[in-house]
Amino acid sequence: LLEVDGSDADALADLCRLKAAAGEHAAVASLLVRRIDVEMTPEGRLALRRELAALYAGPLADQASATSAYEALLDEEPNDMGAIEALEGIYERAQRWQDLQGLIERRLDLAETDRERIAGRVRLARLSEQAFGRRTDAMEQLRDVLSLDAHNDEALDELERLMALEKQWD
Repeated sequence: LLEVDGSDADALADLCRLKAAAGEHAAVASLLVRRIDVEMTPEGRLALRRELAALYAGPLADQASATSAYEALLDEEPNDMGAIEALEGIYERAQRWQDLQGLIERRLDLAETDRERIAGRVRLARLSEQAFGRRTDAMEQLRDVLSLDAHNDEALDELERLMALEKQWD
């Protein structure tokens, strides 16, 4: 059927299920790419992109393709927290610090609670210090945390440690 009509969504879906059941992950990935191209609904494309990215990140252990798949997912749905979280892990393992910083900043833009904002700012502070060597930026992030929660012990301890390293005794 696919030789006659390579864009038959039902045939692609059925063949994908058969190949998945047989453990033919590379074939499933190839079929998912084809399914994404013929899928008409945005929700369907997003679900297929998630499946493809998880396949690359998991059984195929292809980090470059997983990265591309998650980035394509974010291009189509910029607020997909699952894709953001997955890419954060990939970028961190690959030491792609600038890309990681961008994702954490995107997460901050999407944050709905002070708790989420605090977690993002703490991560940015650590990244600023450890990956970029920018203690001043880290201290600014921690001050932002304290503006949200003046009694945040983690931010207070980190800020104290950084100020001591910078010899900011006053």
